[in-house]
Amino acid sequence: MHNTLLPERTYDNIQEQYTVHYIVKPGNAKKHVVMRNEDLDYIYHWLGRMLADSASKQNIEPDIFQMATQFTKKLPTSTLEKTGNSLMSYIGGLLSNRYRNPSQDFTKGQLQYIEFCFDAIYFAYGENGEFDEKDLGYDIRTGIANEPPQRVTFKEV
Repeated sequence: MHNTLLPERTYDNIQEQYTVHYIVKPGNAKKHVVMRNEDLDYIYHWLGRMLADSASKQNIEPDIFQMATQFTKKLPTSTLEKTGNSLMSYIGGLLSNRYRNPSQDFTKGQLQYIEFCFDAIYFAYGENGEFDEKDLGYDIRTGIANEPPQRVTFKEV
């Protein structure tokens, strides 16, 4: 199935989250998934923003950096190092995988952890979060503020 045949993501106003649709690649032992390109772009954009904004504020707002680098049992153990993951190390691993192999897709097993990351991103940039409107930025040509991130959930089709 070509990724443009997948349904477009939907938004739930009550849950304040996007539902991203995917399929598991047939015959793939690791259960890699296929998503629409615009959904992948959205996911990677906010993963990268969280990593960059957390790192850039480590001296100005040490609480943000500490929160992002604290190990959590809600994320899987690293398969390479056999150590726990923090939000920052898990996101860094996802981005590193993408940079090393742009055609590599997420696996079905990773989706629950990406949802966890997006919950953290949503709250970090939210109304009472660590980041403010200045951190979100704006379009320099129009002066219009950038949209804040939304939570993400996944649905197999």
